[in-house]
Amino acid sequence: SGDILEEKLRYWKEKLEGIEPLELPTDYPRPRIQSIEGSLNSFSLSKELSLSLTKLSKEKRVTLFMLMLSIYKVLLYKYTGQDDISVGTPIANREQEEVFGLIGFFVNTLVLRTKLSSEISFDELLVHVKETSLEAYAHQDVPFEKVVDHLSLERDQSRSPLFQTMFVFQNNDKKEGLELGSGSLESVGIDHVSSKFDLSLSVTVSPEGLVFGFEYAKSLFTEATIFRMGSHLEQLISSVVEDSSLAIRDLGYLLEEEKLEILEGFNDTVVSYPQEKTVIDLFEEQVKKTPENIALVFEGEELIYKELDARSNQVARY
Repeated sequence: SGDILEEKLRYWKEKLEGIEPLELPTDYPRPRIQSIEGSLNSFSLSKELSLSLTKLSKEKRVTLFMLMLSIYKVLLYKYTGQDDISVGTPIANREQEEVFGLIGFFVNTLVLRTKLSSEISFDELLVHVKETSLEAYAHQDVPFEKVVDHLSLERDQSRSPLFQTMFVFQNNDKKEGLELGSGSLESVGIDHVSSKFDLSLSVTVSPEGLVFGFEYAKSLFTEATIFRMGSHLEQLISSVVEDSSLAIRDLGYLLEEEKLEILEGFNDTVVSYPQEKTVIDLFEEQVKKTPENIALVFEGEELIYKELDARSNQVARY
């Protein structure tokens, strides 16, 4: 409360002023009111690549959270082309020693905003993300709801305020077979049928390697798109591990078959043209094939092929 609250709110106001929504390319038009229907797509990173990420984070003197957040932001930048990207992330919010052992929900949400450009290197981006994260940690005890209210945002029922995608990093050890007196506890899997945001990426540290999970809104994305997104993320991780000094524009995320499709498949536009026929001949053939199809539209008036053929013949005879 008081001056301390005002100072921390001032930080968030300056940091998040003028924030723009993230416009991810979606498979379906955005519904007028945000839907919570969702699903989860999970995949594992190889142990070798996971260890390479851990090694790189130590070399760059950043946490694995900061490294993975930077990679995720590069992926979002390549998808959207937006150079101002904000991602939400949960934080334990247990700064006081007195609350360490308390049972209860202290978690708060932080908004991590980063400016990107195609020219800067990934290493430079990593420095920016580290600075932003440390600043946000220092101001983490302001409730997210107070930040939203303080910014006086224009509310939009089709999306969440301040950020549309969340990044969750889990590196706490899971206790299996926990004993409580004569009883024991075990974790039980549940069906994932909801999504709190457009898209969320969770990263879980396990002995076998990193495990990723994309939680997504089914009203916006298909399962195939999210599956492809996972492949792109894995490819991007490989590019960063191979050379983190590369400019963001030079970090690859497409699979080889996708590159071939874009460079060769989409450009395979050679069409054999019947040299012995005129354009008029070809038009008359089209009239016979699709007489009822629309041929021309101009200022609200439409002509089907059959009508266009008749009218053009009238003009020619005249």
